[in-house]
Parts: sequence; structure tokens; C-alpha cells
Amino acid sequence: AAGARPVVRAVLAQIQRAKFHHAVEPGDCLDIVATIAGMHESSAQVEFEAAVGGEQAARGTLTFVMREIDSPRVHEQRRQIYALWTRGMSPPPVLP
Repeated sequence: AAGARPVVRAVLAQIQRAKFHHAVEPGDCLDIVATIAGMHESSAQVEFEAAVGGEQAARGTLTFVMREIDSPRVHEQRRQIYALWTRGMSPPPVLP
């Protein structure tokens, strides 16, 4: 729509203090817990832990920057990737 503001998206900018405890194999069920550790107007830090079968596989901190994305092509590619990742989910997630 004319005059509409571009959509703001979180873009991964940095991975800090990442530790990988063991390899994750194809077919493993990876449980990921992510917690927002801090937010600012233009960035956010997210702490994560990943486990397989209750055993920690990885942990670290991710820093995201917020950026306006004004590209229909980028938004369409994002929708296609999410549709692939979430196929078979019921109900299917709704994305903007």
C-alpha cells in the first residue's frame, strides 16, 4: 500500500559464547530453548540452549539487529522457506 512502512525484521548479526558439546545427527530431535536476554530499539540479544534427548548439545548468545526490509522478493522467499520448514504442522502457522 502507498505510504506503508517497510516491515522490520530481526537479522542475525553475531553469535557469541557459542559452545558445542556434541554433534547432532540427522534424525535427532533437537529441542531449542531461546530466551530474550535484552532488547533495545534497534537490537536484541537471545540466549539459547539446544539439547538432544535431554543432553545439552549447544548453548550461546545471538545478537540480532532490527532492519527495515522493503523487498517483496525477500518476503516471498521467507514465506516459501517457512512453508517448507513447517509443512505437515497442524494447524499451519500464519506468517505476515
